Formats: sequence, C-alpha cells, structure tokens
Amino acid sequence: MVGRLSLDARADVFEAAKEEAQMRGQNRVGSDHLLLALLREPEGVASRVLGMDLDQGRRALEQLDANALAAVGVQASEVPPASSRFRGPIRFTDGAKSALVRSVRLAQRQGSKVITATHLTAGLLAVDAPDPVVSILRVAGVDATAAQKAVEELFPL
Repeated sequence: MVGRLSLDARADVFEAAKEEAQMRGQNRVGSDHLLLALLREPEGVASRVLGMDLDQGRRALEQLDANALAAVGVQASEVPPASSRFRGPIRFTDGAKSALVRSVRLAQRQGSKVITATHLTAGLLAVDAPDPVVSILRVAGVDATAAQKAVEELFPL
C-alpha cells in the first residue's frame, strides 16, 4: 500500500505522521496522526476543507485525551509527557490502514498511480466512528459530511 504513494507523499506525510505519533508517545501511526500530518500544510487540502489548522487539530486530540482520562478519574495534568521512538518500518493502526485503503481505491478509480493529499483527506473523511478522526472533527466543530462535499467540489475525485 505504501508503495503506491508518490515518493514525496511518503517522505512528507508519513514522516510527519510518525513524528506526531512519537510526540504523543505512541509507536504506531493512527488515522489521527495522518490527519495532523496533513494539517501541517496551512494551505493544503485538509486545512482548507476542514477549516482548521494543526494547532486546532492537536488541541482537539488533547481534549479527547483529557476527557478519556477524566472518565477514569485522572487529570491530564497528572500524566507526564510521553515520548516514543520507532524501530523498524512504520506500523499503522487499523484505522489508519482503513483510511489508506480508501485513499488507494479513490486514486485507482481516477486512474491515478499516486495517492495525493486530496485522496488521503477524502480517505480520512470517510472513516467511521469510533475512529479518532471522527472524534477530532466533532470536537473541532467540523461537519465531516460538508467537508467531504468540499473535497469533491474543490478537487473532483
């Protein structure tokens, strides 16, 4: 699957997603990390159609973490910062794999040999709850259905 992405997409998006996962102390790349990686580009497809930036995405994810911790009686401020180092190839969560498969299928339907940021954004917008992307968008106040339509209008798939 990764081999179907252009070299630039692998170098940029996957490396950025890996960095986002490491900053959060995780050793696998999730759909949430892919979303944050796409949001690193302020004028990119994801930022434009979602109407949010990287800081908003990170804050939404931090809010979700704080809510989850509070549900079990832990204050987020009590948890020390985490860090993680990847060893070996990048591993993806099931949610990330699902979004990537959807992206590949979109590209194939278009006859494209590479997956673009548009394909990745559309693939992430098509994930279902309980995927973290769905929750991030909800917390950030983004209407995923409207964003999906915006992707299709701005960048016909």
